[in-house]
Amino acid sequence: MLDRPEFYTLLILFAPVFLLPILFRGTALELRINRGSVYSLILYKSLIFVVPACLLVQYFGVGAFPRSFRLADDNITFFAGLWVAYGLFLFAFIFAICLRFLNLPRAVNSETLPTITRDEESFAWAAVLTVGIMLTIAIMFLEYRHAFIYSLITNEHLLRIRLDNTYHSRLPSQVSYLFAVCSWVLAIFSGRLLAERKHIYFFVIFVLALIGASVGGGKAPVVEVIFLLWVAKISMRPMVVSLPKVFFGGGVGAVLGLIVFFFVVRVQVPDMTLEEYWIYLANRAGVGQMTGVYESFAVGESIAGDFFWHIIPFASVFVDYPVYDKELMVFVENVAHTDMGVKNSFFISEAFGIGGYGLLIFSPVIVGISYGLSIFAGYRWMATIFTRNIAVVYAIPIFLLSMNLTGGFSSFPLLKGCILNLIIISCLWPAYYLVKGVSSGFGRWGLRV
Repeated sequence: MLDRPEFYTLLILFAPVFLLPILFRGTALELRINRGSVYSLILYKSLIFVVPACLLVQYFGVGAFPRSFRLADDNITFFAGLWVAYGLFLFAFIFAICLRFLNLPRAVNSETLPTITRDEESFAWAAVLTVGIMLTIAIMFLEYRHAFIYSLITNEHLLRIRLDNTYHSRLPSQVSYLFAVCSWVLAIFSGRLLAERKHIYFFVIFVLALIGASVGGGKAPVVEVIFLLWVAKISMRPMVVSLPKVFFGGGVGAVLGLIVFFFVVRVQVPDMTLEEYWIYLANRAGVGQMTGVYESFAVGESIAGDFFWHIIPFASVFVDYPVYDKELMVFVENVAHTDMGVKNSFFISEAFGIGGYGLLIFSPVIVGISYGLSIFAGYRWMATIFTRNIAVVYAIPIFLLSMNLTGGFSSFPLLKGCILNLIIISCLWPAYYLVKGVSSGFGRWGLRV
């Protein structure tokens, strides 16, 4: 355990994170739980992996997390923590400024959309239809497997199935991302159904959301679905915040979440004990989400490559280029490309790998502007091809979830991530109007679909 002044310095530097809701007050991401304006919690959820991880590493040292770190040492932790604090708060400031200049609804809450509309219902079933069709095609013709269900049936290692889907199936990664977006749509819709006390309907949609979220076999998408369910419910049924509710509700939710997550992890590691599970959480789900920052600074310029190609939309169609987060994982872990995924990190890590300290300095500004423009473009596009009500409910959470602060940097400079999201959202358009047409047809016969 390291008891040194640097830890207390970082503690002071990260303390203003509790003031971020004030920074976003009056914007589309205003946090007012008693009014149901809660979608900003999706953004704050990312901070759980950023701030505590930096403080834990600084206090205990990298030696306390041997499964997470390979090359980083204690001499780099304070330096990396300073850059993370810089990146986090400058990003939040720029993002808040962008939101104030964009024409977005002030908040998504029970006052703006008190009930579920027929258009919203058609949108949710369009997501079900799209996932069903794409997953059937992928399994039958593209050598793709539903990782979680296939692992349960065959008892094959989940990680092996995930890697096979990534490197040996013929399903493009952009298409597999469609499953995640559709699962978010269904999670939000199920939460709103629960708020309206349509319990059977809720259960059906929520199960479908879990099926869509677990296609790739990852644990984070399943947790995100549960989190979205809760957020969407609160948006329609605001709760009065009190200390007993916070402690009781938060405690019960945390316990249930840990239990569910344990059984999900057991699918990937069948012989995992409870003690090993707590170690896993500390390394993989906690500190492990930020290791890329420390390893990047430890590696320095030892990893070379034309990583800038990853910034350019559709460049992979014409150029076979390396991806920095992938190369960092290969270099640090000393494994083959097909045996491991990418290194989890804060966005400044990939910015440093692509353009050194020059790009690192400007990266928070780039990411903040990209966040604002992406949400604005997503809202306007969804309002255009669907309806404004659908855009108000779904645009902000979908685009916030797709732009993870610990998910790299390359998708931000040229709005690569935004473009992909717009394309994915557009894939729901044919199914949406098909469902609407069928529903209208049945409506003429006095039936509701």
